[in-house]
Amino acid sequence: MSHHKQGSMMSSQRVHRIFALLKGGMLLCALMLFASCFEDCQPPFPPISQIDKFRVLAIKSEPPELAPGETAQLSFLAMNPDGAFKAGTFSCDKPQALWVACLPMLGPGNSNASCTGLASGGFDGGAPDGGVPDGGNPFGSVTLCPASMDANRTESLVCLPGFPPCGETIRWTVPKGFLDPLKTTEEKEKGADALLILTASYDGLQQISLKNVLISSKTEENRNHNPKITGFLADEKSITSCMPGEADKCDEITVPIGGKLKIKAEIDPASQDELTSTVDGVKFKEDIQILWYATEGEFDRSASIFSGKNPPQHTEDPYWYPNDFRGQALKEGLQVNIVAIARDRRGGFDWRMIRVKVGPKASP
Repeated sequence: MSHHKQGSMMSSQRVHRIFALLKGGMLLCALMLFASCFEDCQPPFPPISQIDKFRVLAIKSEPPELAPGETAQLSFLAMNPDGAFKAGTFSCDKPQALWVACLPMLGPGNSNASCTGLASGGFDGGAPDGGVPDGGNPFGSVTLCPASMDANRTESLVCLPGFPPCGETIRWTVPKGFLDPLKTTEEKEKGADALLILTASYDGLQQISLKNVLISSKTEENRNHNPKITGFLADEKSITSCMPGEADKCDEITVPIGGKLKIKAEIDPASQDELTSTVDGVKFKEDIQILWYATEGEFDRSASIFSGKNPPQHTEDPYWYPNDFRGQALKEGLQVNIVAIARDRRGGFDWRMIRVKVGPKASP
């Protein structure tokens, strides 16, 4: 090999080494910048557990499973940073809530669905006299149902206009012959889902929420039931809770700046349904998941479990901290609503809240 070729190869190797060093240096700088940002950069958005704007947090049907001809009471929990809204606060002349119920048309080869607004069909409600609110239907021609519930279907769903709730309780009655197209007892006990569509708005913000309600022929004791929150433990001490929107009935707990609060929601064990394993046929009590929300402050986790074990056990209960999601301390004297929503993951819900006040900074 000539000296010229050897020199050329050595020069090429030096160039490759330089490029490798440059690439390694650039990668190291990028990693250092990322690590610095990971340590110092603040999260751009609040966590899902923070009620930072108007939100519908849950829809409840009582009961959550019913038979044809039976009536369910419907309610929803809507909150903004200032507090909770009860259905009765949505007046008829300025409607801010609209309910629609959709039922699948059962039977072989039938994939259609029909939808009914609040003031017609199976609904009891609407304007105080059951008619159209003063000034006519404020929604005009409303179609809330999607063009199809299934991407493989092309037919449209018919949705009738609905009217706002004027009372705190909205009732919906399932048509008596709804399950008749199903021929076998097994099919009728398995049942079919109705779809409830709620559109709620406040101060220019609107949310559309969906809820499935199972319609079946099962006996009452074998159906799903809503869980029931019976109280709260704050740092292992029992405190008085209340329904959202009734904060004056709650105990107020003071948590100092720099402190924290351990919270647990107590569930009535009698409200936990007994289920049967599809694998080995063993009976067991269902677990209840508890979702946590607050108008201010931060949780170290946003969900916990009230187990169906005997005796029941709390797992993954959260701490609440009096600081925002960027780690800045909340203002002294600030009042905060903390809400627990219990769900059995089969359509059952319940909710209650406690009240917290941010106190002076804790002594070192």
